[in-house]
Amino acid sequence: MAPLLATGLLLALSTTAATTGSLEEWSAELPAGTDRVWLGPDLYACRLQDWCLEDGQLRCVEGAQGNPIRVVHALDVTVGSERGEFEVSVVLSPGEVADLAAAGESCAGLLLGAGGEDIPYQLSALCHSRPAMDGGLAVGLDTRGRVVFRDNETNEAGGSWSIAGKLRDGEFQELEASERQDPPAGAAPPRWMRLSVSASPLGASYALRATAFDAETGELFSQATLHGVGPRNVEGNLSLFSHLSPAADGSGWSFSDWRASGAKLQRHEERSFGPVLAAQFTTSRRVLKLTAQLPPVGEDDAQEGTLELREGESWSAVASATLQPDSFTLPFRVEDWDGSRAQDYRVRYELRTGPGSTRTEFFEGTIPAEPGPEEPLVVAAFTGNKHFTGGIRWNSEGVWFPHTDIVEAVSSHDPHLLFFSGDQIYEGDLTRAQTRPDDKARLDYLDKWYRWCWAFRDLAKDRPTICIPDDHDVYHGNLWGAGGRHAKNQDDGGYKMPARFVQMVERTQTSHLPDPFDPTPVEQ
Repeated sequence: MAPLLATGLLLALSTTAATTGSLEEWSAELPAGTDRVWLGPDLYACRLQDWCLEDGQLRCVEGAQGNPIRVVHALDVTVGSERGEFEVSVVLSPGEVADLAAAGESCAGLLLGAGGEDIPYQLSALCHSRPAMDGGLAVGLDTRGRVVFRDNETNEAGGSWSIAGKLRDGEFQELEASERQDPPAGAAPPRWMRLSVSASPLGASYALRATAFDAETGELFSQATLHGVGPRNVEGNLSLFSHLSPAADGSGWSFSDWRASGAKLQRHEERSFGPVLAAQFTTSRRVLKLTAQLPPVGEDDAQEGTLELREGESWSAVASATLQPDSFTLPFRVEDWDGSRAQDYRVRYELRTGPGSTRTEFFEGTIPAEPGPEEPLVVAAFTGNKHFTGGIRWNSEGVWFPHTDIVEAVSSHDPHLLFFSGDQIYEGDLTRAQTRPDDKARLDYLDKWYRWCWAFRDLAKDRPTICIPDDHDVYHGNLWGAGGRHAKNQDDGGYKMPARFVQMVERTQTSHLPDPFDPTPVEQ
């Protein structure tokens, strides 16, 4: 673990421009006039149900003490390891604060340095809730408008299956600034403030200068500088964090106009996740069934998608599908399928980018030819998909996701068929299960299911996939099913969760499977 503050003699602040890399500018795509849970293809929310996009603003809707340090990560930009400068800023607001004393340690702002170039970016995008190794450095504002630096690296405590729960003593500690200018005593902070952080090389370390301005007037309200910041605490993800609501138990902060510039920035357009997150398909008896998984788009977003096949140099539409409620799936069906030859496909979706504007997005894969009767059939079988078993570290020593080693090993065998026999998710894995209210419970499942999509989509998009739920997929344990009846307790059989929840799970995992031998519904 790299030290949060580098040691040694501090030299004068360097004003020499970076000689490596190229100056880039970046801003988060936050379309006006668009309301939805999903933030967009280049932003990843921890957790899904804790954030929403509302008319150009990112809103944290979760602020309970048991769910601290909510985070949104940018996927398409990082701070690289090349020596140089960068600046990042965001406009933020805690909303109406009735009682500053009740706000406690509430703060929000910019999280720097989660992950790094040697850590899978999908893993780094899960960093939230608790400080731990490779968690970076938080630079934010408290409800008085005062700049604060907080340590998101140090966590000496062990852990359980879940990272949730109130922070312990000593977690997310405030660091003493090298220099600071606090707001005048008793001065009320502006409702909307712009927080700007600039990083400059200083010997072997970095100096961070954070300033807070009135977002409307531009008047300086607070500023602070932190010297001796280790490179690993600024190099990695660019992220936002909201820690506790102003009332210490409710909704969190709001953000807009998030932007960055500087020679240390690196663009990663290939890391976008969505609007089609994954696809699963099977072919059986001359019928292709393919299900495309989307995130929770809004009511004003497109509610249909199109399946296209390549014919020479062009593409032809062969099926359309309507977005299914709760599961956000597009189930396609193509009759009279020719399984004797491989065919390239793509799912086309019109992504809303603002009032009256869309951008065409594609998700591509290949339907392989069915193997002949003399060809050995190669099946890759999976059971149970676990990410975390305590002792949190935001690297591959603490979180197994995204299972790159498994995916690479399976790919080397080039199997004809994938078989996921159950427990594609564990309801208490990494983040504990949220079972109430019903709408949040459904989003909680999708949050975990999308990790499966992210890890295995490159395998599943090109191979028939059998995926069947087991007990944990439906937030149950051990004895379950029992003809579909409702269960009051864990081991009563049946299903503890509402039928609507179970049907959502089935649509995400099984709606692409061959038609059932007996389609008669079970109980509920």
